[in-house]
Amino acid sequence: NVTMSGNTISFQLQDGQPGDDTGVDGLIVDQGGPGRPRPASAPVLSPAGKLLAGVILTAVGLFALRVRSERS
Repeated sequence: NVTMSGNTISFQLQDGQPGDDTGVDGLIVDQGGPGRPRPASAPVLSPAGKLLAGVILTAVGLFALRVRSERS
């Protein structure tokens, strides 16, 4: 049951019918609705992972400096 009047759209929901995510229980629950999906979250390193990445990057940098100084 959808009615439109100008810029307003109205609709009615019934317990246990489409638009109600629960059965006939006296409540109407709709988890959906208009909107955009949430963006996927980017993976983040744990504090130990950040420390390990820092140690590895430092070691690679020091190795590169050593190789560069030996070539000079």
